[in-house]
Amino acid sequence: MVDGTATTHMILSNEEMEVIYEKFRKADVLRLPEDKGGSTCVQPYNKYELSMTIDGEDYNLKWNTSYESNALNNWEETMDFINREIIYPKEEYKSLPEPTGGYD
Repeated sequence: MVDGTATTHMILSNEEMEVIYEKFRKADVLRLPEDKGGSTCVQPYNKYELSMTIDGEDYNLKWNTSYESNALNNWEETMDFINREIIYPKEEYKSLPEPTGGYD
């Protein structure tokens, strides 16, 4: 663990990857607004970086949720589902150290 971060190796099944792919497709993740910086409307907000390959084409996306939009709301719902149903139940996730810091 370095500077408050922890890493684990997690293998997802083909079925889990298919569910994630379908969720990303429905959330239209490739149309999310780019992170352009500037002032924010909502604080705190999440920042995302996503690198993926679809049909042999690489995509590197960065955005944040400082401005509310339907696309961003769909993304947040998608990530909530993926975390709750796929990531959090895995033993690899459960074995990570408890987070520290943040808001009291």
